[in-house]
Amino acid sequence: MPLPTTITPPTSPLQRVADPAYVQRGVELWVKRDDLLHPVVSGNKWRKLKYNVAEAEAQGARRWLTFGGAHSNHLPAMAASAQAQGRATIGVVRGEEPKALSPTLHTCQALGMQLHFVSRTEYRQRGEKDYQQTLMHQFQADYLIPEGGSSALALPGVAELWQEVDAEFDWAVTAVGTGGTLAGLALGAPEHTQVLGVVALKGYAGQMEREVEALLAQQNARTHGWRLVHDAHHGGYAKATPALIEFMTHWPQQHGFLLDPIYTGKVFYYLHHRIVAGYFPRGTRILALHTGGLQGIAAFNTRYGCQLPTP
Repeated sequence: MPLPTTITPPTSPLQRVADPAYVQRGVELWVKRDDLLHPVVSGNKWRKLKYNVAEAEAQGARRWLTFGGAHSNHLPAMAASAQAQGRATIGVVRGEEPKALSPTLHTCQALGMQLHFVSRTEYRQRGEKDYQQTLMHQFQADYLIPEGGSSALALPGVAELWQEVDAEFDWAVTAVGTGGTLAGLALGAPEHTQVLGVVALKGYAGQMEREVEALLAQQNARTHGWRLVHDAHHGGYAKATPALIEFMTHWPQQHGFLLDPIYTGKVFYYLHHRIVAGYFPRGTRILALHTGGLQGIAAFNTRYGCQLPTP
């Protein structure tokens, strides 16, 4: 199924997590199942790329360049989107080229993406205009989409999610990697809804807040009504604790859908323990966004010798 650039994406369902412990606490947890939007361009990637892709098409761009890691959800989503439009893609990948590509990068190559590996030191320049221009010239690219798709164009696509939600929620919760999804949720959220971001990376306190504020500023949007959680990363990006692995292993059996270890597993682990501990008062209604990323489970299992359920 190609990524459309001129129509509204399909609506994802809302699913209640009817855990007895949540019922006992008087808290409702609902999930926006964006993992069901598309087999490759899933979750928040569909929403974040919608207007980025539309702009690339409007400009007539034929070679798109972007950034990501070896287990990025964004890179295969970008490759699939470009392939659907008949465009070429270049993925600038963090880290030296490995002897064997991750399943994620194999998918990118299969979808026609040209991979360019750079050192972690060089990768830190990805937000600098001069470095971007050098890469664009090197690969004869004519359109750049930032890491994670998190540009000002990403926010309206994410904010449209609220048009599909006809119930009221006290909290909206999402995983945070680059800040674009959190900013988009905050952009469109009703005034009475607090937006909470569970940061999947370690050591980004302060910096991530500034990045979200910068994205919102580009939309002249309010910068209140949201906050980030920085102590629920389980070791950092693409890392996990035994407790998280155990939690994720049992979750599909109990609730009927998978979680990924990079992002959504950390969100639902955090929410579960907060609800059980009585952090949320009785009558609280929470909306959690399932940001997809299930393609990364196989690579995680291979890398760490785990046996997490896969799609």
